[in-house]
Amino acid sequence: MIVRILALTSALAIACDARAPSDSPDAASPIDATSGGAACPMPLRSRDRAPVASHGDAAGLVDGALAGATWTGAVDAWVAIDVGVGPTAVMSAWTAIGDGQLTGYAIETSADSTDGKDGHWQTAVAILDNTAATRADAIAFTGQRWLRLRITEGAADLSELAVHDASHGTCDSWLFIGDSITAMAFNLSTDFADDVHAARPDTYPLRLGIGVGGTNSENGLANLDAWLAAYPDVHNWVVSYGTNDMGGGDPVYAPAYHDRMRRLITRLQQAGKRVFVPRIPYGTWDPDGAVIPVYNAEVDRVVAETGAIAGPDLYAYFRAHPDQLADQIHPGALGARAMNELWSAIALAHYP
Repeated sequence: MIVRILALTSALAIACDARAPSDSPDAASPIDATSGGAACPMPLRSRDRAPVASHGDAAGLVDGALAGATWTGAVDAWVAIDVGVGPTAVMSAWTAIGDGQLTGYAIETSADSTDGKDGHWQTAVAILDNTAATRADAIAFTGQRWLRLRITEGAADLSELAVHDASHGTCDSWLFIGDSITAMAFNLSTDFADDVHAARPDTYPLRLGIGVGGTNSENGLANLDAWLAAYPDVHNWVVSYGTNDMGGGDPVYAPAYHDRMRRLITRLQQAGKRVFVPRIPYGTWDPDGAVIPVYNAEVDRVVAETGAIAGPDLYAYFRAHPDQLADQIHPGALGARAMNELWSAIALAHYP
């Protein structure tokens, strides 16, 4: 259940919609590839801002290390960040790790707090029945200074709480969905955002990774409605399925994979999202290219049909760098770093 008490202005809500969703549930609605990125820069306002917490040391929440120090909280515990004056809108993102489940939380703001503890606070967003390990929320922020995350249900070990300036829109927000390859490269890495920021200091992309091991495009379709509800403000969606769609290495399933990917991409486009799709990575289990290239041909076809944006050629990269695979399928540390570099190059190529 999602309750949004302070709605964004209509200008912010539609700032990143390159075109209206199609009325037809089956027709593809390509998104303008020039829309997004630094057209609405999203500077990171929270890095090293010394958060204030109801208890304990929360400094690790703003250090950019998603796998680093955590802060543990239960019901009524909170963390506040002095965002500073100026932004008319912000977009916050948190990530939890470990066994705890943050099932409910509120994002609150204050214009007059002096230390994160005093002052008047108002609820901008209230989330109930949450099942995600990472979320992002865009809220109006005119006249405000402090942002606070307060736990209302469950408990969690938070590893990061980032706050981005969204005064110009949210089109530099990114969600990476996919299987274990996506999880290993993006769920707990900020390399993609760091690389983009290094090249474009005016922005720092908000990025979330929700890859799940063992999943395929069928799982993506099954979860899509829930994801659209959980990440309504995220503009760029990277869809990375295919390795687990091959049925143990049989080309016969490629047409069904194409159909599922087309449906998934089209539904995202109809929801106003800009969709990126990479080629499926090379794996040493298919050294002669008898299987994976067949599925990559379907990737190329569905990208052309839908107007989705082609991501990096992960097949060509890992075929040239098999030493960067940890096993027959998954990237090692160097491979995961390379995937972030390849994706940052794709993103930067589509910035104005």
